[in-house]
Amino acid sequence: MYELQKLTLMHPFFAKAINYSNGSYGEGILTRHEVLFESFPLPTPEGGEGRSLAMAHYTLGNGNRISFATTHLCHEFDENRLAQTKEIIKILDKIQNPLILCGDFNFTPKNKSYHILAERFIDLAQIAGNEQSTFSSHDPQSRIDFIWLSKNIKYNIINISTLDFDYSDHKPLLAKIKIFFSKN
Repeated sequence: MYELQKLTLMHPFFAKAINYSNGSYGEGILTRHEVLFESFPLPTPEGGEGRSLAMAHYTLGNGNRISFATTHLCHEFDENRLAQTKEIIKILDKIQNPLILCGDFNFTPKNKSYHILAERFIDLAQIAGNEQSTFSSHDPQSRIDFIWLSKNIKYNIINISTLDFDYSDHKPLLAKIKIFFSKN
């Protein structure tokens, strides 16, 4: 993260999930502005790798607040993904301001965990009619990466696309949205 900080001149945050290869593995966030960061561990009832949820809270100049969260759910066990999804809901239900949640969820829209999130959040690609596969980057066959918006966001989708880069084993998602805040 600190190498990215030097390259981008942005503010870094790292939510460690596990020790890995003489370092750590987890979620990272880079922001242009200083924000309040939080990290939450996620459950792994079936064992396997630890997981985390990283959050950033930003207060705009007019006092409105927006939060951003990212995660990478278990790739091995559906029971872990379900428990992690329920824990994320428990954490995010406490956030009253507009929220964006994204990441590698390791489930498809047919999975129970997807439907649990869809009860409280808007699947941006689905609502935009642009549900492209994101995994794998070399032969995309499934959509397991998502950008979710809390249902209390008033928004206009400018663009959402799956980028054709192979820097990872996933295709990156890029969304440009305009968020409207009610006047105080």
